[in-house]
Amino acid sequence: MPHGRAWKILDKELLVSVVCKEQFNHGKFESFNRQVNGWGFKRNGPDYKCYYNQFFLRGRPDLASIMCRL
Repeated sequence: MPHGRAWKILDKELLVSVVCKEQFNHGKFESFNRQVNGWGFKRNGPDYKCYYNQFFLRGRPDLASIMCRL
């Protein structure tokens, strides 16, 4: 997203077929979604189709170390 506080899945099929299989050892979107939710990402507000986390901000990789599994 332009503000850098959220990200959006543009191609769900590509995510499942390439990224999930290589990075998460599975090929299921539901499992990926559970992982993302477990790290505190939410899908609400004006960007309800995007994933948001208060510690996820473009240009601030130092904030990622504050993120933890819920």
